[in-house]
Amino acid sequence: MTGAGTEPDPAVYCPMNGYIIDPDLPMTPEVTIPPGDTTEKIILVCNSSLDAAFSFFCTTSGVSQKYTTKVFDMAGNQRSTIDTVSNIQVDLTFTPILGTLYPDGLYYFKIIITPTIITNHLLSFAVRSRSGFASNGWPLIEAHFYTPYITTLTSALSTYCKKLKYIKFYSACDSLTSLGSFAGACDSLKECYLPSSMNALITAIAAFAGTSGVNMQLRILQWPTALPECTTMQSMFTYGGLTKMTSTVNPLPTSLPKLTSIQSMFEYNMTIEEIEIVSDMPKLTTASNFALWPRALKSLKFNCNLGSPTAYVEMQWFYGYNYDNLVEVMWPIIAYVKGSSQPTEGKQCYSLKTVTYPSEMHYQSIASQTSLFGQYDSNISLETITSIISGDMDYCQGINFLGVPKLTQFWQPKLKLFSAAAIGSLAYPWKLSSFECDWNAILTDNFYNGGILFNLRYCAFPAAEFDRIFNALPNVTGLVIAGWKQMYIPNNPGSLTCNKTIAVNKGWSVTVGGDSQPTIVSSAPAITAITSNTASSSGNLTLTGNNPCKVGLCWATTITPTINNSKTSEDTIIPMAFSHVMTGLLPNTTYYMRAYAQSVINTVYSLQVTFTTLP
Repeated sequence: MTGAGTEPDPAVYCPMNGYIIDPDLPMTPEVTIPPGDTTEKIILVCNSSLDAAFSFFCTTSGVSQKYTTKVFDMAGNQRSTIDTVSNIQVDLTFTPILGTLYPDGLYYFKIIITPTIITNHLLSFAVRSRSGFASNGWPLIEAHFYTPYITTLTSALSTYCKKLKYIKFYSACDSLTSLGSFAGACDSLKECYLPSSMNALITAIAAFAGTSGVNMQLRILQWPTALPECTTMQSMFTYGGLTKMTSTVNPLPTSLPKLTSIQSMFEYNMTIEEIEIVSDMPKLTTASNFALWPRALKSLKFNCNLGSPTAYVEMQWFYGYNYDNLVEVMWPIIAYVKGSSQPTEGKQCYSLKTVTYPSEMHYQSIASQTSLFGQYDSNISLETITSIISGDMDYCQGINFLGVPKLTQFWQPKLKLFSAAAIGSLAYPWKLSSFECDWNAILTDNFYNGGILFNLRYCAFPAAEFDRIFNALPNVTGLVIAGWKQMYIPNNPGSLTCNKTIAVNKGWSVTVGGDSQPTIVSSAPAITAITSNTASSSGNLTLTGNNPCKVGLCWATTITPTINNSKTSEDTIIPMAFSHVMTGLLPNTTYYMRAYAQSVINTVYSLQVTFTTLP
């Protein structure tokens, strides 16, 4: 421990001086309330930094509604006493020399607040600004509460407490109904141990929220196991309200049986890297803006169940931009969701590789379609996702694959689905080559009243995969559907060679055509310049068909070079004038070169040209 005339112990974390060996070790506070001490009290440890000016107020119960404020130095010597009527603000200004000098050069005090009459109770506490002093001038370091009858802690510790590092409650607070703005903007807060139970708590809004441009340092937050009456959590942990999460520290209580709304959590949090939610929320109906602008976030997991058959969740967990580092997303184990619910509604998920869906996903749609992936963002958003894995989705009215050009497989054999769209861009075909859902649900479920349409265009499906899907399709001959019974699959490698008759004989309309295959109709390209290790070629490449291509040159030291040899490439439109440079050539060597045009369907070549590099 530290104190007057002593050196700080470097093996512990001292809230006063910040000496630390292991940042993961719990702090060692300067004071505690010992077990068995049941006197209602609030203990505040302060120092002489900033203005050394303090203002707060309490409310109390009883006929004589007064509370008593006593000031002590850290050795226990009493310095002053003030009796105050309930709800009247206390203003204190300290003379530093009356405190205890610590090695950091500051003087430290203890403020102890109790009901004046022992049978009365402390009902509320809040810090306040002090006229004539800085609004953030409260040099409060620790706050300790034994307040079993307290009813509200709204703004109890807030923006005035920029130096606060440690909060601990030593009792249950089962009359407490609100945590509004509790510990908000306490930028230095590192640890908070909440009451062992808060069975009457209804709302927790803007608690543990940081300040714009300043990230809080909170690393340990201990909740009671359950909040049985809580209905609303909103705007918590914003601006870096938690800087570190581990598998043993859940940011929420484990049990939230009545929670209906959870919004704007972790907004603008620039430091947190991992979030794992393990709290079941069976009554949840609104969940939006869960992580807005979380630039450092790498992993977001919902290892829990959300919603119920009587409470479907409007779930927009992401809404915004800049998920630069996000690698994985795990949806809840069982989810009852509705409306525009989707794992990523935002853009610029540059690093996202894995999305794990629920083992059961019950979907209640209020729109004609739902995009399970966010807005397409110039082939950048979510572009590293390669598979949709794990679990079995239950029902989704429609899926639009937006912004996932590298997705190779979507495999949810229990998913009831009436439409799906995976459409690559004209110059950027996508990688999707395998798709599975519950095809037979078309016959057994009555929600297919808008028609059936599968639009898988500009992807990478081979003929064998289309044939497998055609064989899995149910027979819809004679089935009356107000819309389509259609498979639209042009511009895939297997579009023209798949056996669409399999599906047509079952009553499906299958469109396999689209942009036509290109053919080169121009003459051979010209060689315009040759050196010992480079050669340039230009020309006008004219293509038939309207299928966009990648156009370039390919070359080899053997005849009939292909794109499997050395090549240049350039995305282009047709027709085009081109000029390319071949590099890395060997001196005094004969090369064979052809221009090529590569589409999603095929690759075609120009006439061959021969040239020899200089010695």
